[in-house]
Amino acid sequence: MWSETELAYLAGIIDGEGCVYIYKRKTRNNHTDFFPRLQLITTSKLLHDWIHKVFGGMIFNRKTSNPKWKQRFEWYTTRNLMDEILEKILPYMVIKKSHIQIMIEFRKTFETYYGRKGIPHDVVKLREDLCSQLKLLNKRGL
Repeated sequence: MWSETELAYLAGIIDGEGCVYIYKRKTRNNHTDFFPRLQLITTSKLLHDWIHKVFGGMIFNRKTSNPKWKQRFEWYTTRNLMDEILEKILPYMVIKKSHIQIMIEFRKTFETYYGRKGIPHDVVKLREDLCSQLKLLNKRGL
């Protein structure tokens, strides 16, 4: 698996350059779908390639619309990878420690499969609350 050094380094990179957020979307039947994200966007191909090699996940190379800007490299975790990483990097987080704690709680709301009955109202409310907390932490200027 991953060494303590690799986990600490990833935590530092996420603290400085990463983003932890929840994307919400309304479905046709007026339910809310939640998409948790742990991502890193960098202009360093070396860092991008190292993170992908060591941790896996999904990578994208984005061309910029402005020729004066550097190329952008994006790394995203899958949900399973996110669940593996979050608890392990938490002790090393400084700036985004609260973000990671909220995301861990949010991901726990997906541990139970609710089937045809649908997601109970209290679980949806908890997800909404955690999403709002994370959105507030990610607000510019804070």
